[in-house]
Amino acid sequence: VMAVVRSITHKVDRAFIHLLDEYSSWLSPVATRGLDGRRTPDWTLRPGEGIAGQVITQGAVINVGDTWSDAQYGQRGLATDLRSLLVAPVQSGSRPLGTISIQSAVAHAFSVDDERLLATLGIQAAIAIENARLYEAEHAQRELAEALRDSAAALTGTLNFDEVLDRILEQVSRVVPYDAGYLLMVEADKAQIVRWHSRPPFDAMPMSEASLLVADNDYLRSMLETHAPVVIADTSADAHGSSLAGTARIKSAVGVPLLVRGEVIGFLSIASATPGFFGQLHANRLQAFADQVAIALENARLYQVEREQYERLQQSQAQLIQHEKMTALGRLAAALAHEINNPLQAIQSHLELVMDFPLEADERSEYLRIARQEMTRLSQLARNVLNFARPISGPRRLASVADLIDQTLALAGKQLQHSHVRVRTDLQETPQVLLASEQMVQVFLNLTLNAVEAMPAGGTLHIATRVEKDHVVVTFANDGPTISPLDLPRIFEPFYTTKSEGTGLGLSISHSLVEQHGGTITAENLPDDTGVIFTVRLPVFQSKSWAEAAA
Repeated sequence: VMAVVRSITHKVDRAFIHLLDEYSSWLSPVATRGLDGRRTPDWTLRPGEGIAGQVITQGAVINVGDTWSDAQYGQRGLATDLRSLLVAPVQSGSRPLGTISIQSAVAHAFSVDDERLLATLGIQAAIAIENARLYEAEHAQRELAEALRDSAAALTGTLNFDEVLDRILEQVSRVVPYDAGYLLMVEADKAQIVRWHSRPPFDAMPMSEASLLVADNDYLRSMLETHAPVVIADTSADAHGSSLAGTARIKSAVGVPLLVRGEVIGFLSIASATPGFFGQLHANRLQAFADQVAIALENARLYQVEREQYERLQQSQAQLIQHEKMTALGRLAAALAHEINNPLQAIQSHLELVMDFPLEADERSEYLRIARQEMTRLSQLARNVLNFARPISGPRRLASVADLIDQTLALAGKQLQHSHVRVRTDLQETPQVLLASEQMVQVFLNLTLNAVEAMPAGGTLHIATRVEKDHVVVTFANDGPTISPLDLPRIFEPFYTTKSEGTGLGLSISHSLVEQHGGTITAENLPDDTGVIFTVRLPVFQSKSWAEAAA
């Protein structure tokens, strides 16, 4: 611009460009140069002061022919060898940006043509300044976006509340430079300083100043009431300056509230040892960062609350499980005592008869046989309890489910025939299953005998196999009476039975054995109350040959 000024007229001795601070309305010199290349004094003008202030207000060129006749120039200390002054606005549309001034040592040096030329130059300067500002603003916005993105990633990279607090002041310097930073959290009517960071000439915040009463602090109270940032350009000239801790060291400061759902949960404040260091632009950037801080803090707080609730829930569940265990243990002990007591009484009474009364040989043999039978029953009960508590795991080999069903029917043949139970089978071709054959035969036998007991007057047992995806499915359906909806969910519980006889361990042991093989066993009533079906699902052994055969 100065080079262009030279081309306007040879009578120009000095030139100034003042730009308007949109927040303070001061005119500050950004280019003050004599044509000899030397800088001239930097004259900063208050709002409305001087000819430049009038040009800003009026938006028009002012041409002063002789400055000696105007007393204000002597008061401003203007050099006496400068006689003429021409000032034009630098504005974009109707928005003033500043002024451009030229001076000459010759009185009445500038003509109407010079006025038009300087006005045109002011317009061109406004375009250039706007373009430069837009470029700087875009560049600054891009830098801010990158800084906010990186800061957000750092803040949300953890849900630990203390770690989030530690990272806040580390990241704020990426958005706004500072000499000292303070993070305060609101607790009732106080603001507790929870984190601070400083560099020379600042020292660490004394612990005695770590808690501030918000109502007595103008700086914090203003943010609490307005939900807006507070900028203190110069602490010595601002009413809020005395509210800052360590005011002697803090020359400029800016603070922003941390808002969550319209409620202030804390404050973020930064300070500088340089007067006038912070402006509204810094406040805007700091507020954008503070919005991310509030989200990160709220997420961490919610996570902390959820974790505490989860821990309390786990403790409650552990207590409940322990209670259920003790209750189950009580039921188990009662059922086991009942099952043991019956055969013991039978053994005791028959042995007393044999030992205390004269009996015929046949009678003695019969009583001893009954005692031995009850002892066998006790032994079987002990084995069942042991198998339930600690199932015996046999070697596992590939086996055909159809072969296991044939073995089961051979073992249960007499019971089926005696109870007049007919067996129908529908055994589809299925892949082999990796299992302990003896254990799975025990499961199938339990389900078969359970069906026999459910049909004391005879009936039909339908056994079928099929393949469902990667499982072999075996079903045992009988046409006996259905199971009560109240009993159905509990039939696999140990010692739970609706029968007049039996321990209630058969289905429970079967359930445990099937689960050991990675499978499931379920029971449900057939439609229209036509019977009950038990379904066993066992995972298929994934062999290449079977996959090829299935393809």
